[in-house]
Amino acid sequence: MVQSVKPNPQGGITVTCDNKEEHFDKVIFTSPLNVLTKVADSSLFESSKPKTPVEYLGVICLVLITKSSLTPYYVLNIADKEIPFTGVIGMSSLVDLDQTGDEHLTYFPKYVSANDSYWKKSDEELKSLFLEGVSKLYPDFDTNDIVSAHLHKAFKVQPLQVLNYSEIIPDVQTKHKDFYVLNTSQFVNDTLNNNSVVNHVEKFVNEFKTESNLQ
Repeated sequence: MVQSVKPNPQGGITVTCDNKEEHFDKVIFTSPLNVLTKVADSSLFESSKPKTPVEYLGVICLVLITKSSLTPYYVLNIADKEIPFTGVIGMSSLVDLDQTGDEHLTYFPKYVSANDSYWKKSDEELKSLFLEGVSKLYPDFDTNDIVSAHLHKAFKVQPLQVLNYSEIIPDVQTKHKDFYVLNTSQFVNDTLNNNSVVNHVEKFVNEFKTESNLQ
C-alpha cells in the first residue's frame, strides 16, 4: 500500500510503499482524489475544495475460468433484478486463447454504492449468489466446465456522475514537472466505459510524449 508520495531533492519523485522507499523519474497518479490528498505531498499539487465529495461506485466481480465459452460477446449489460450482477464481460472475445492457455475468461461485475448490502456478505456468500445468477442466465451451462472461480472487490472504481457533476469535481493542478494526475473523476460529459478510458489515456500519453520532448 502506498503511504506517501513526495518530491525528491535530486529530482523525480519518491514513493513510500509498505514502508519501502523507491525513487522514480516521473509518477502518474491515478487513484481517487481523496487518496491523492491523503498520500501526496501538498507541494506536488493544488486542488480546489469540492462543494460535495465525489461519490464513487465500487465493484464486486466474479471471475470464471472455464473450458468452453460462456458468451460470444465482449460486453453484455444486464438490468434484471433477478440477476445478481450488472454485466457479463467475455474477455475471450477480446483476448486470444493462446494468451489464456486455451481457457476462457469471463467477468461478472456488479457495480454498487458504498452503503450497498452486498459489502456485508462474505466472499463465499457472494460467490454462491453469483454462480446461481450464471446458471439462471445460462441454463445450459455445465458447472463442471469451471476450471476455477475467483471473487474480487474494489471499493472505489467509478465516480457517480450525478446532476451538475461538472460543478462539484475539484480542479486539480500539478505543481511538479515530474508528477501527473489522471483519474476517472476528471472525465466530464463522457461515459466511463473501457473505450472512453483508453481514449483518455492515449490522449494523455500523447501529450506526455510531446511535453517530454519539449523538455
